[in-house]
Amino acid sequence: MGIVDKFLDFIFKKFIKCHVFISYKNEDIHYAKAVSNFLKSYFVNVFIAPIAIETGKDPHEIIKSNIDGCDIFIPIFSSRTIKSSYTHQEIGYAIRSDKEKIFPIVIGKMKKKDMGMLATIQYVEFSNTNKWKSELRGKILRRYTFVASLWIIVLIAAISRIIGY
Repeated sequence: MGIVDKFLDFIFKKFIKCHVFISYKNEDIHYAKAVSNFLKSYFVNVFIAPIAIETGKDPHEIIKSNIDGCDIFIPIFSSRTIKSSYTHQEIGYAIRSDKEKIFPIVIGKMKKKDMGMLATIQYVEFSNTNKWKSELRGKILRRYTFVASLWIIVLIAAISRIIGY
């Protein structure tokens, strides 16, 4: 990893805040946790229901507000998801909210007709770990290009001052 990559990783991990909502069927929790752990390594705030919902709170309102407030919505979609009304509701709500923030990850081979509203959105397969990690990291960085650009300008200005230019 070169100096620029190290710097971008530093900026990404320390200064760029991002909120991600992961939607999944309960039987797919281990996939959701794998994605969550990857995101948390970059200090991304991850919401996973029901884990993130406090006892006594209205789960429907908390889920809706977290979908509205997320920067990226990640549905983990599998053959088990087809039978989940909650996951389909979350996906539908997210699509109505902002289709551009959706990043579907598919488990196993899926037919487009079984994917409901996700059928028109490009997805990545979970089995292709390098691809989904790379694309997800890129999506987060693209959403925060402006912030990262400012930090690069600050770095260039600091280096210029240090070396006397």
